[in-house]
Amino acid sequence: MYNLLAIAPRDGWAFVRQPDGSVLLIRPPFRETFRTPATQQNVDAAISQHGFEPSTEQFPTKAGLIVFLKREIVESARRENAAIPEDAAEIILRHAPESTVDRLLLRVENELLPTRRFEHAHSVLCALMYADKVVIDTQRQKKVQELFGRAKRGLPIPRRPPTTEQSLLNSISIIVADNRGALQFT
Repeated sequence: MYNLLAIAPRDGWAFVRQPDGSVLLIRPPFRETFRTPATQQNVDAAISQHGFEPSTEQFPTKAGLIVFLKREIVESARRENAAIPEDAAEIILRHAPESTVDRLLLRVENELLPTRRFEHAHSVLCALMYADKVVIDTQRQKKVQELFGRAKRGLPIPRRPPTTEQSLLNSISIIVADNRGALQFT
């Protein structure tokens, strides 16, 4: 049996006692090269000092253990995302350092726009628009505006249902009826 001794669900790191009694620290992507021999003292320190959660889960196979750990990573992310307010990015980016702002602008320009992820680019740029380092720097303002334009051109145009007037205008065909140049609307 594989005994799960402690887990950091957010990261997927875990201490496991193998069937032979040895203890390993394993981490994603859970290949052999990502397994480190450990001791019970390491497990105790991880729980008491590093935020690992103790566990008594047991698994008959290594594959079952890995499936469980991957599921824990996903569930932990879900729980954390549920607790994040919708405007968290704006709040965080408002006071972001210049290096972060510049790195995000480069990412929008070199990664998001070329791969046609316009909605993501638009979201990042909306949050950056109010960042202190953008508001006080005209060069960064121009860069944000330029990238906004590029992202906006790539976004699909929302289609609205036509109004009665638009429907009428779209269905009008103008035909020259006779020599007098009279027009007929159909």
